[in-house]
Amino acid sequence: MSLSTSIRLDQETLDQIDAIAVAEGRSRSWLLQQAVKDALEIRTSYEAAVRKGIEQARAGQFAAEEDVEAVFARYGT
Repeated sequence: MSLSTSIRLDQETLDQIDAIAVAEGRSRSWLLQQAVKDALEIRTSYEAAVRKGIEQARAGQFAAEEDVEAVFARYGT
């Protein structure tokens, strides 16, 4: 079942959405629905990773110092 909702967007954002929708041959509604689904998937994944990290920290499981240093060496400080 599909339900309807509404959101307020500034003109620039709406123009960008419409341009992408036209380029992909999709409707504005379809594009917005996909964007919401993608955002929810990302958020759900992020929240699961945070919960896992908290559980590991509570269990005393931390990254080894050399692992942390390797990440900083790769991505900088």
